[in-house]
Amino acid sequence: AGFLRFLHLLSTYDFAREPLVVDPHGHIDASERSRIQTQFESTRGQDFDKGPAMYLISPNDRDNHDGDINDDNGEVTVGMNTGGLIAGRGRPSQMASVWAPTYTQIHPERVILSRAAALARQSY
Repeated sequence: AGFLRFLHLLSTYDFAREPLVVDPHGHIDASERSRIQTQFESTRGQDFDKGPAMYLISPNDRDNHDGDINDDNGEVTVGMNTGGLIAGRGRPSQMASVWAPTYTQIHPERVILSRAAALARQSY
């Protein structure tokens, strides 16, 4: 039954126009889903022909960026993950989440995805 559901998803999902967010435990909230959609649209472009063929996002695909942070000694630390706090100051940093597919960044190629979807349509 699970394999048939996968074939149905593969044959009917519009990978060109929608990111596929796989979040079985509900770790991605509505604001993060909106951010994923925005990043997807900017990656795909106006004609939805750019970026990876399959834009698959899971909770593991979040990349937090803090930017440059000055510590108490005046030194600059680049890209240090401080858990959302500026080191030694106890206030929120300007952390931004960047969502990008990791596994599906280069695979599958567009032609492979279209062939797999066509085969799934025939077999489902």
